[in-house]
Amino acid sequence: MILVTVSKLLLLLTIHIRCLYNVCIMNNVLLSIKTDEQTKRELKAFASELGVSSTALVNLVIRQALRDRRVVLTTNLEPTPYLEKIMREADADYKADRNITHTKGSKGALAHLDGLMKK
Repeated sequence: MILVTVSKLLLLLTIHIRCLYNVCIMNNVLLSIKTDEQTKRELKAFASELGVSSTALVNLVIRQALRDRRVVLTTNLEPTPYLEKIMREADADYKADRNITHTKGSKGALAHLDGLMKK
């Protein structure tokens, strides 16, 4: 006769259920990356804007990279307000032929730059 207490039976049942859960449902592994706090916060906020968790977002990016066998990193480059101001000034100078040096060929351009370096 085997004498098993109720608490031991519950413990065995709990262990069995956890094992089934881990094998059948949670067949994921933990991937740990190192990043700074600011990047982590920004990733979490961005993922939240998309309506997913940061884990889901990272998994989506990884799956896409593996599916496509490439990583596409793009950003829409937008000039800063300071650079926009400089570009407007340069356009205006070019149109007014102001602050523009005219040279003939690459040798003339290099000679002009050399002359500026000596000043």
